[in-house]
Amino acid sequence: MKLTCPPPQVVDRSTNNGNHFMKAWLIIINNFVHDLFTGLWISSVLVIYLLDKKSGLAQGTPLTASLQEVMKVFFWLGLFSILIIVVTGIIRLREYKFQNRGAAEPLKKKILILKHILLGAIFIGGTYWAYIRAFYGSYF
Repeated sequence: MKLTCPPPQVVDRSTNNGNHFMKAWLIIINNFVHDLFTGLWISSVLVIYLLDKKSGLAQGTPLTASLQEVMKVFFWLGLFSILIIVVTGIIRLREYKFQNRGAAEPLKKKILILKHILLGAIFIGGTYWAYIRAFYGSYF
């Protein structure tokens, strides 16, 4: 019995195959950036919370004004993060494909929509809370 190997496959990146490969990498990077900035937004709100708490303990000292300025920087960083999240989310939505096409697909779509409505409410509420704390402090 004679064993033969199939001829090696040559990937021609100048054709559509190469474009597909590059597009796949761009989608992966986009998804990574989306998740990274979501974490950055959460971290910004957490830092504002911790600084607000520290500011409340140091009432009447010059430290409070300094902390307020730092809180404002983190607020703007969080707002920038939301902008990146929305832009990369739009790209993600445009390129999203369900792996399992079947009976569960309608349920998955509903759950995905519900998840984003819930997360959108958290982003709006958290950003409003961070704005009040960063610009008006605990006394609002």
